[in-house]
Amino acid sequence: MSLSVPVSTSLFGIVAAEVGHGGRPAPLPSPQATRHDRFVTPEEAHLHCEAVSWISHEFPGWVRVRLVDVNNTSWYFVDKVPVFTADRSRFEARLPAPVHILCRIVGGDDGALVVSTAPHGVEAEDGQCLFRVHPGQLYRHTD
Repeated sequence: MSLSVPVSTSLFGIVAAEVGHGGRPAPLPSPQATRHDRFVTPEEAHLHCEAVSWISHEFPGWVRVRLVDVNNTSWYFVDKVPVFTADRSRFEARLPAPVHILCRIVGGDDGALVVSTAPHGVEAEDGQCLFRVHPGQLYRHTD
């Protein structure tokens, strides 16, 4: 009897290809995680983006935010204002305005960092949550 092995893919290739505990796919290490010289230890950071439009002004406010990755691809996120900033008044009157998305650095390749917004429940409009960004697009926590 042969079992089919669930395989899922992402922007960066295969992320699960074997069955783990409970019959769910077990994550495989990313290619970057197997190369010690390029692996970045998971770390929290703020990913610099810009709020580009209001979706709703009703409390707590919903905005559309744009992230430009290392390939100059624009990714868009729609969520509540507090997801992107603690200070709604910073961009109440004028857009675009700088905001950030809390993310986790999960790897690195060719001078770029790979970040995930999934740990904080944020994903792009198409469902993507892994992005390759320039190191200068991040503000890292030091506390």
